[in-house]
Amino acid sequence: MTAKQFRERFTEYVEGHTRTFVTKDGDKVEIPAPLTEGGFCVFCGQSDRWLDTLERQLTAKETRTQEEEDLIRSVTRARSFFRNDLAEGAVAGAYQQNIVARILGLTDKQQVTETVRQIVVESQEDKKDIEDLRNSDI
Repeated sequence: MTAKQFRERFTEYVEGHTRTFVTKDGDKVEIPAPLTEGGFCVFCGQSDRWLDTLERQLTAKETRTQEEEDLIRSVTRARSFFRNDLAEGAVAGAYQQNIVARILGLTDKQQVTETVRQIVVESQEDKKDIEDLRNSDI
């Protein structure tokens, strides 16, 4: 695929990317759908990791033609466009923020630590004292 062909497919995808939904009243409503890298790849008849693979293969080459350089720039710009569209859509409230954060790898990673305390009772007398405390009205 040439850089020009890539840009043409990208333009087709962006300009024609709406979804039609039917409301409870039966009305049809067209709304813009999120523009995603994976969606574009599928639109082009490729796997959803196609752009990643294409960019990696082209940048791994020691020498590249001018056409390959142009294609790398086009792929890089398209990938930036998809990330920006998702982020801006989430900020504007058009897309679910938590889903966009996951797609873009922006979720906070939290480590949860829990401490468990266990009372070890060694004598019958201690067991009786603990039972008395549990049953008291304190």
